[in-house]
Amino acid sequence: MELTLYGIIRVCIWLVSLSGFMYQVSTILKMYCLYPFTVTVVEQLQKGILFPAVTICSENWINRSRLCAAVPHACVDGSQNVGDNNFRIEYDFDLQKDVALKPNEVMECYMRSNDPTCPAFTCFEALRRSYYRHPGHMCYTLDLLITDHRRDAYLACRSPWTLELTLNVIWSPEKTMSLQKENSYPILIHRPETTPPDKLASLIAEAGMLYVLSVTQQVTKRLPPPYASGCSDYLKEGAALEMGGYQSQDTCIQKCRMQLEHRFCGCVSPLYEYSAYFGKPACARVHNEKCQNELEKNNTFIVCSKRCRAPCDETTYDVRLTGMSLIPDSTNVGLNKLFIKVKFSSDTQKIFLYQPKLSAFNA
Repeated sequence: MELTLYGIIRVCIWLVSLSGFMYQVSTILKMYCLYPFTVTVVEQLQKGILFPAVTICSENWINRSRLCAAVPHACVDGSQNVGDNNFRIEYDFDLQKDVALKPNEVMECYMRSNDPTCPAFTCFEALRRSYYRHPGHMCYTLDLLITDHRRDAYLACRSPWTLELTLNVIWSPEKTMSLQKENSYPILIHRPETTPPDKLASLIAEAGMLYVLSVTQQVTKRLPPPYASGCSDYLKEGAALEMGGYQSQDTCIQKCRMQLEHRFCGCVSPLYEYSAYFGKPACARVHNEKCQNELEKNNTFIVCSKRCRAPCDETTYDVRLTGMSLIPDSTNVGLNKLFIKVKFSSDTQKIFLYQPKLSAFNA
């Protein structure tokens, strides 16, 4: 059979079409095997909104009389700074617990609402000492859901977006001491029933000021493996009270590192926020540096990054500073103070919904 010019052209067109089709099929199958996803943004009105937990980290967290009783030579010069005893307090969990101010010694807490069906209530019972933030801050957390204290009063309000928190921190410079004097008080706004030790604070406050923070809730719903988002379901794992509630990626990594340190070094670094609650002995300062260096050199901690992925269901808050003013000198005369107000700026939440880009049917 003789091939005509017309026949050759038809064969070439057919081969080009077949090649294009096979390329498209292989690309689609490759994308399906890689489990890609798309992100859809949805706004939800008056549903699923949680009033945030608030963590405030204070410099002035040491009760002078209790420290002087435990470490008499720390109070010889009457200074408000601890000075040479810094390292002992940083590395001594029991001493931290003994000398730390209790929440009711330094804080006032009130919840109010413009909704008449939501009664006002005091909330200092829901405050707790949460973790030590190196080098010199003790952190306290208000969480209306993680304990039974005031949970019922909070849940009785069917419109939590109308609630307003007033949190007053008041202390006597003569009765307290600090490890540093920077006049910095990190404030973190986060999901209730979690206490992530975020390094990036929502606000760095200063004593003598009143701050008004307005928040909006954001929820991210990721896809678990094998999808490319590869999230971890920390809510399904349940609450870990020694890590401040449900775990986050940060607390998961911290717990994983402490487990490895205890396994290979027999102790855990006291520089982690939750090392005091882990139930294992703290490494001495020199031993801690040696242990950390060896485990980093051997890439021992790599497993933690693989194990602790971004959360499948993550609630965060967009925080805006909407008001700031000096506290009048006539308020709590002779005492240092810092006032915080937290309220919602919207009754909607924004949901970032991860969805499979291709299904088996599409492929």
